[in-house]
Amino acid sequence: MMIIWGKTRRQKRIGLVADICSICREIRPFEMFSISITRHLYYFTIGHGKTIGFIGVCQECSIERPLNAQKYHKTLYKDPETLRHLISETNPDIYESHKIRLEFEDKIKRKEYLDKDDRDYFISEPFVVISPMLEERFGESTKFDKKSGRSCAITLAIPFVFLCISMFFINQMIIDTIKILAAIFVIIGIIVTVVFIFFTHRRYLDRIIYPALAKSLDPLNPSLDDIKTILDRYKNLDLYIGKRIDSKRIIEEINELRTSKYK
Repeated sequence: MMIIWGKTRRQKRIGLVADICSICREIRPFEMFSISITRHLYYFTIGHGKTIGFIGVCQECSIERPLNAQKYHKTLYKDPETLRHLISETNPDIYESHKIRLEFEDKIKRKEYLDKDDRDYFISEPFVVISPMLEERFGESTKFDKKSGRSCAITLAIPFVFLCISMFFINQMIIDTIKILAAIFVIIGIIVTVVFIFFTHRRYLDRIIYPALAKSLDPLNPSLDDIKTILDRYKNLDLYIGKRIDSKRIIEEINELRTSKYK
């Protein structure tokens, strides 16, 4: 008998806090989660495990990053009425503790001059933030997203639906026809689900990663060579962000973002 056991990563929602998002370049609400490593038996979690850190997911751009949970005064379980309220309750010292950062962000928004070191740092930063997300996502087995999950659920429901339909008929020929149709639809459903799963990572990049990179980089107006140099560095380190992200696609996304602003 084969026993399947081991360790797995588990996330638990803590609440909402206010912090600076280096993608949005503003103070944003973050949904904070604790990260723990727990044991599993046949993929069923056993116990609460040991907390190894905390992450926050920006509620605007959906990019996550590590958070220092101890610096927040509290967390809010429900959505606050305003961002100002969230700041006052969870991180009231943010304007003082991040004064220099906020001044830089203000300069970036106004597209004021930055010296080379500062400009290089802020262009590189979104890649630093996003890289761990891609390592986790691409390093694991393919995850179901909404499309592939919905397709799988529909495929699993098809035999039950056709079984219910067949109960209304007595004629064996009709029942056999219904069974054949059910088998055909199940096969189609399996094919569609496999295709959706195959393109899950690409949809993730298109839906979240490329828009986030474009949003962060747009005010800095990076050249294709600027982005290519950064990605080549990650590629030499054999990291997914260097292997899966296309520099030309980032520039295209930035241009699309600028076009949409003037519509």
